Amino acid sequence: PPAKLIDPARSRSLVGSVDLDAAVREDCPRDPRWDYGIGVKQGSGLQAVWVEVHRATDGEVADVIRKARWLRTWLSSSPGTLKQLHAELVWIADGRVGLSPKSPKRALLAQNGIKFRGSRLRSSADGRVD
Repeated sequence: PPAKLIDPARSRSLVGSVDLDAAVREDCPRDPRWDYGIGVKQGSGLQAVWVEVHRATDGEVADVIRKARWLRTWLSSSPGTLKQLHAELVWIADGRVGLSPKSPKRALLAQNGIKFRGSRLRSSADGRVD
């Protein structure tokens, strides 16, 4: 993801990233592709944090859920170890946040395993990214 969207407290815990949207655009041109993946070192293991940078309004929730479903399908059919990593799906606002904190749409996101994190992705001192 663009560096301006990440606020790492412990940047050494970030071990790699991929612009997934660009990487699969040619193979999946019409699919609702997820944006980025970040590898995070946690203890002796690795975690994948999948980041979607998208307008943050109640009206965009369905689009982000569609993208999350696409990501899960893509991961399940991907070769290698990506699908074996513990994965977190995080939505970061692209611009102003218009997603109400008390909106039922927030609960819908949680039901779909998506964490909305406002306008920046933060990394804590213990390596957690959220």
